[in-house]
Amino acid sequence: MAVQPTLSANARRAREIELCGLGRLLLKRNERYCTWPGSWEDIDGLSVRAQKICVEEMEPEWVTRVKGEWEGRYDEASVVFWSELPPETVRAILEILWERGEISGRPPE
Repeated sequence: MAVQPTLSANARRAREIELCGLGRLLLKRNERYCTWPGSWEDIDGLSVRAQKICVEEMEPEWVTRVKGEWEGRYDEASVVFWSELPPETVRAILEILWERGEISGRPPE
């Protein structure tokens, strides 16, 4: 996995979480390049799936942070900004929380 050197510490940690999830998904891809998405449409669905597998185990405080930021905002962009986490990670956590019925508002897209 190649990681863009200019990523923040949280973004680099999110890539480690993604790698954990990819390993558990038993994917056979040889290369993976991780950069910050330019727009919401650029969010990698595989990254979201992989992070959903390991994020609670590896960074439980991120789940708490995202849940707290979601309440009252109901907007992914605001949660990304205020939580200082990568968009893929925020989306993965929101999907986890939505599936468990722990958050209200519209589901993550």
